[in-house]
Amino acid sequence: MMADVLRLYAAFTAALDRELERLQALHGPALTCRVGCTACCQTDLSVGPVEATVLGNALPALPAETQRRLQEGMRTRDARDPACPLLLDQRCATYAARPLICRTQGFPLVWEEENELHEAHCPLNFTRHDGTAWEASACLRIDHVTARLAAADLLWMRAHNRPDTEAAERTPVRRLVLDLDPAGGVR
Repeated sequence: MMADVLRLYAAFTAALDRELERLQALHGPALTCRVGCTACCQTDLSVGPVEATVLGNALPALPAETQRRLQEGMRTRDARDPACPLLLDQRCATYAARPLICRTQGFPLVWEEENELHEAHCPLNFTRHDGTAWEASACLRIDHVTARLAAADLLWMRAHNRPDTEAAERTPVRRLVLDLDPAGGVR
């Protein structure tokens, strides 16, 4: 069943990536996200069970030198440094396996809260946007993304015979990096 959950997550991630490609084509030059821009990566990121598993599988697959540099960065960094521990040379070391929140950064997002739609986007993007409401087709419904991820986390918990309430527990990404075992795998 766990393999089924990971296949479901991979299919959802692929569909999300296609939607983000559509939005990239739609917004073109208004999206200034590029290699080296790490403005959205200045957070102490944590992930749920499915994404912790995906990252936990991706990290040991990195070249040994990359793993060493990530761990060294965690050991020597200032405790007040908010940068994501997966950043190396202003790039995500696990880009192909990055969490959904990382994939969606920069795009115009919309979500429903208390029967009202809210919008957000990276202030470095859309600098000429006049503040009018976005067309629905020009945005990503981030609440739908998080709902699917929450459902995958719940399935993961059930596949491991764990209480559903643990699906909301988060794993700090820094812990995944620090737990890398030089002999291969995550401790």
